[in-house]
Amino acid sequence: MTPTHIKRIALAFLFLVAVNSAFVDGEKDASGGMLIEGVLFSLITLMWLNADARQRQVTVTRGFKVGVILISGVFIPVYLLRTRGWRSGAQRLGVFLVHFIGISLSGGIIGAVLKHVESA
Repeated sequence: MTPTHIKRIALAFLFLVAVNSAFVDGEKDASGGMLIEGVLFSLITLMWLNADARQRQVTVTRGFKVGVILISGVFIPVYLLRTRGWRSGAQRLGVFLVHFIGISLSGGIIGAVLKHVESA
């Protein structure tokens, strides 16, 4: 499987995590579900990072990978800026943020619709 395919699969899984998030948010005791969701998000983000690094032939240290798992919101922008330069990195960061917001919104909307249909 090519790195491009892996990155697309990672984005699809992030979408599924976002849809699941809409179900978890409405539960009374959602702490377990939120923990699983956070772990999945971090692991899927790491999967994307590894595929992108392999595609670009960039070495990513273990410490950086741990940082991605613990604080994705900080380390992914740093990775994008380091691997693509300031101008292209900033553009890619914008694209990443638009994708993330789009995935979150569409996943939330679909999850809310499915939840409404389920309760009807």
